[in-house]
Amino acid sequence: MATDWEEVKRLAADFQRTQLSETLLRLSERNCVEIVKRLIEMKLLDVIFTNDGKEYITEEHLLREIEDELFASGGRISLSDLVSTLNVDYIQIEAKANHLSRTSAGDVSLVLGQLVSRQYKDSMAQEVDLKLQESGIITIAELTKQYDLSADFIDSVITERLGTLIKGKADANDSRIIVTNDYISQYQSKITGVLSAVTRPVPLNTIINRYKFSESIVNDLIATKRLSGSLSGRTYIPEIYAKTQLEYVENFYKLNGYLDYSTLSRLGISNAQTYLHKRYGDELCYLNTCAVGQMLNFQVESSIEECILNNSWVDLVPVMPTILSESDVNILITKTLEQNKNLSDPTIVLCDTIVVSKAFITKIEEIFIPLMNKKADEDLKSGLLLSLFAAQKAAKLDTGADDKKSDSGAKGAKKGNKKGGGGGGGGGGGGGAGSQGREVKTKAVKKKYKPGAKQTAREDSDDESTHNEISFKTNDEVTEVLEKNVANADECPPEFLRNIAVYIRGSLREKYETIARNVFIASASASTAKAKKSFSDVQKSINQIYGNILMFDRGIKVLTNEELQTQLTKYLLRSLCSEVVNQLIIHFTSEDISSIATPVHSVRVKLISKLDPNLKECIQRLNTTLNAKSVDDFCGELESTAIKCEIMLKKLDKKRERVVVSEHKQSLIQQLNESADSALTLNLAFIQQLNESADSALTLNLAVLLLFHSHHNEMIHASGKFVPQLISFLRPGLESSVFALLHTAQELVIKQLTAKDSDEIESIERQLTEMIPKIKETALAVPPKKQTSE
Repeated sequence: MATDWEEVKRLAADFQRTQLSETLLRLSERNCVEIVKRLIEMKLLDVIFTNDGKEYITEEHLLREIEDELFASGGRISLSDLVSTLNVDYIQIEAKANHLSRTSAGDVSLVLGQLVSRQYKDSMAQEVDLKLQESGIITIAELTKQYDLSADFIDSVITERLGTLIKGKADANDSRIIVTNDYISQYQSKITGVLSAVTRPVPLNTIINRYKFSESIVNDLIATKRLSGSLSGRTYIPEIYAKTQLEYVENFYKLNGYLDYSTLSRLGISNAQTYLHKRYGDELCYLNTCAVGQMLNFQVESSIEECILNNSWVDLVPVMPTILSESDVNILITKTLEQNKNLSDPTIVLCDTIVVSKAFITKIEEIFIPLMNKKADEDLKSGLLLSLFAAQKAAKLDTGADDKKSDSGAKGAKKGNKKGGGGGGGGGGGGGAGSQGREVKTKAVKKKYKPGAKQTAREDSDDESTHNEISFKTNDEVTEVLEKNVANADECPPEFLRNIAVYIRGSLREKYETIARNVFIASASASTAKAKKSFSDVQKSINQIYGNILMFDRGIKVLTNEELQTQLTKYLLRSLCSEVVNQLIIHFTSEDISSIATPVHSVRVKLISKLDPNLKECIQRLNTTLNAKSVDDFCGELESTAIKCEIMLKKLDKKRERVVVSEHKQSLIQQLNESADSALTLNLAFIQQLNESADSALTLNLAVLLLFHSHHNEMIHASGKFVPQLISFLRPGLESSVFALLHTAQELVIKQLTAKDSDEIESIERQLTEMIPKIKETALAVPPKKQTSE
C-alpha cells in the first residue's frame, strides 16, 4: 500500500510540472468549458462536476479518491466528511460508496452513512477481545454505544471473529452476550456454592441480580448434575426441599383422603393440579378447591345408596370434609352419578348438594291430590274452568292458522270469559247481555287503578285477547304445603323445600289439569241448544244494543278531540259491536259452542266459515267492519245483515232518542237515591256500583260519565283509561272547584297506582276516602242540560 501511495505522489508532481510548463497554443477557460460541454452532450465524455463547478473528475477517479480517503482515515470515514474533502455532491459520494460496498466482497461496508473497511473491523475485534479478557463478559449493547455503530453490524463482526480474533463464545440463551471460558468456570463455581447452600425455593432473579450471571449457567449445572435441584419457571427448588415437600403431600393424602390446592400453594407448588396429575394421574378426582381420592368417592356412593334404600334424601355437605365447597360437592356427586346408572336413574339432585330419591318425590306429590280435587271444584263453581277450556277449544278451531295467529286466538279465549264483554253499554231499555257486558268492563276499570292487583285482574284494552294457562299453586304456596306436611321439615336446609316445589310444580300442574278436565267434562252436561238464546231473545237483545250503539256514537261525536274520538270509536267497535256479531254467530252456528262464552276474532272467523252459505257472506262482512274506523260502516252493514237474517232492526226517531236520553238520566238519579236492588239498564248498574263501591278509581270513572251525561244530554261509552281526557273535555263547563276536585282525585289515583311506600299509600287512600262523598255529591248535584225541541 505504501508503494501505491508513492506512485500517487510521483504522478502529482508530473501533473504539476505539466501545468507550469508554457505552451505555444493555449485554450481559454471559456473554450475549455464549451468543449467539455459538447463532449458530454455527444456522450463521448462521462465526468462529474465538483461542487464549485471549476473542476471535472471521472467516476473511476472519484472511486479511487474515496478508497484513498478511507485508507488515510484508518478504515472508517463518514460520507459527509468525503463530501467536504473531495468537494463532490453527496449523491455522487453515496452512489460510489454503495458501489464500493457491493463490489468489495465484504472488504468495505456501508453502515449508518459510514464506510468501514475490513482492517477497521479486525482492529475493532482486537480491541473487543482485549476488553473481554479483562472483564470476562461483554454485550453487544455496550459495543454499540462505544463504537456508534448499529447493533446488527457489530453482532455480525463479532460473530464472524469469535474463536479467532476474539477468544470467547456467545451465551447459549442470549447470543448478544459474549463470555470467556474462564468467566463461565468462575461463575459456575460461585453459583454451585450459592445454590448448594439453599434449602428452600428461591427466585432465580434474586440470585442473578446479586451475582450477575446468566440463567443458562444454572441450566447447564442442573443438566450436568453439579446442582441437586430443579427449576420451576423462574424459581430454583433444591432437591432436599422437593423431597420434604413430597413426603408431606403423601402423608397428608394418606391421612385425609384429599389434597387441597391452598395447602399445596403454601408449600410453594404454584400449579397444584398439574403437580398432582404428574404424581397421581387419574387416581384422584380433581375438583375446584381440592383433589379427592377413592375413599371419599366410596363415601358418596354409600350415602346415595342409603338414600335410595330409605326413599328419602341426603345432603352430602355435612358428610364431606369442610374444605370442600358446595361446587366441589356438586362435581363429586355429578361424577359419581355419571359413572353409576344404578345410582343416577332413581335419584335427582337439588340445591347442588342434596340427592333426592324419586320415590320420595312421588310420595310428596301424593300429598297434593286432595288439594287438587278441592281446587277443581272451586274453579268449576267460579267459572274459571269454563274460561280455560274454552281457550283450548278455540285453539283447536284454529289449527289451520300459523303459530302467531293460533297464539292470538288462545289469548282471546281468556277475555271471552268476560260475560258480554262490553255488550249493551248504553241507555234506557238496555238489559240482558248488554247489562252483563258493561258490568264486567266497569270492574276492569276498577282493577286498572288498583295497586297490587292479582294477575287474574284484567285492564281495559283495545285488544280482545289475553292469555291464561291453567295453574295449580305458586312455588310459595307449594312450599308452604310442604312445610306443613313433610316429616322433619324443620330439619331441612332452607332452600330444599322450595327447590322441591320448583321441581314438582310442572308435574302438579299436569295432574291438576287432568283432574280439572275430568271435573269439567262431568259437569258439562248442558246441550248446545240450551246454550243458545231463542230467536226472539236475540232480536230483542240486538235491538237494545243497536240503540245503545247509536246513542254512544252520537255522544262520541260531541267530543272535540279527534284522537279521543278515534280511540272511543275503536273501543265501541271492539265491545258493543263485537257483542252484536257474537250473538248472531252463536245463534246461527251449528257447531257445539257450549264451552265458548264469547267468541273472539279468530274463533268468529272459524265459526263464520261453517255458517249457512246464505248468511256466511253478510256476517263475514259485518265481522270485517269491527276493524273499521267508523261506527257508521258497522251500522250500515248491520242493517243489511239483519235483512238477510230476518231480524227486524228498529231505528230510533228523534222523539225516541230524546226519551231514551231522558230515561237514561232519570234512571241513574233514581237508582243512586233509592239504592234499588236491581237495575235493568247498564247505566243503572253504574249508579249502583257508585253507591256501593269504596274503590276510588271506580267512583271517579262513574262520576265523570254522569257529569258528561248531565252536561251534554248524551251518553258516552268509556273505560277508566279515558277518564283524564274526559275530565279535560268537561273542564270548560265545570266550576273551578269541581274541576279541581276531579283533577286532584285523578292525580291521587295515579299516585296510588305507582306508590311503593306503605305510608305513602295509606296517606293517598285516606285523602281519596275523604273525596269520595264529595265526588258522588257533585255527580248527582249537577242539573241536566235542557234539551232543545226540534
